Amino acid sequence: MASLVDRIIQFLESNGENISSFSARCGLANGALNKAQKKNGGLSAESIKRILLANPHLSADWLFDRPSREKFFPVEPEEKHLRPNSLPQEQVEWAIQIKQEIQELQRRIQELELKVKNR
Repeated sequence: MASLVDRIIQFLESNGENISSFSARCGLANGALNKAQKKNGGLSAESIKRILLANPHLSADWLFDRPSREKFFPVEPEEKHLRPNSLPQEQVEWAIQIKQEIQELQRRIQELELKVKNR
């Protein structure tokens, strides 16, 4: 099963982008995707939010390996890089929901780490 970072790389390559230009367009820290890919790590909730907002045609379901029919929503070439303020409300709500889910998971991880540390 492909990781979230692997799916992001697959998505950007399908659009003919390289990691550097994709990161810049999404407002990610320079090298964040390269580092996550090399270390088989993850991305912060903020980075994922930026990716989804900068790529409104990217399916959050597909990105998070949820059942979905499409990898990304079909768009015309001129719509490929829509600005975040032109996102449909449904996609904005998905991004917010995903961010909240990630924050909750991070909170749970911290709680579990504290329990292990206090043993």
